[in-house]
Amino acid sequence: MEIGAEDRRRGSRIGITAGVLAGGMLVVSSVAHAFMGWPPYEAALAAQGVDQSVLVGLSVGWFFGSVAMLTLGLLILWMVRLAAWGDLRSPMGAWMVALAYAGFGIVAFVLQGLNPHFLAFIVNGILVAGFAVLAVPRASRSA
Repeated sequence: MEIGAEDRRRGSRIGITAGVLAGGMLVVSSVAHAFMGWPPYEAALAAQGVDQSVLVGLSVGWFFGSVAMLTLGLLILWMVRLAAWGDLRSPMGAWMVALAYAGFGIVAFVLQGLNPHFLAFIVNGILVAGFAVLAVPRASRSA
């Protein structure tokens, strides 16, 4: 049974699955980061007497990080959709997300005394890299 040109253009199932897992994890972790991560930090800082204006400034940066995580997750899910339909021509966007997540995770893991929390960033980076490698067939990349 010959594989048609349309099927050859589509990303592999493993790559698509890695992309769905990674994108989904990024979206879910962005929500957790915003609504479960900030309140304990805010309470601990307030208990130490940190000024309210400083807390507001820190919360703006924290929530920007949450929005950025959500945006990257949705971007990966959008690329997954394109790959599934055979319309993703370059995995470069996914590679940028993969390197950012894995790189941040490695540096934070080391600087924070091998805190296992940062392994989640490394795992997300690896999943996005798996999507980048497997979701765009080589023939489509040169087209």
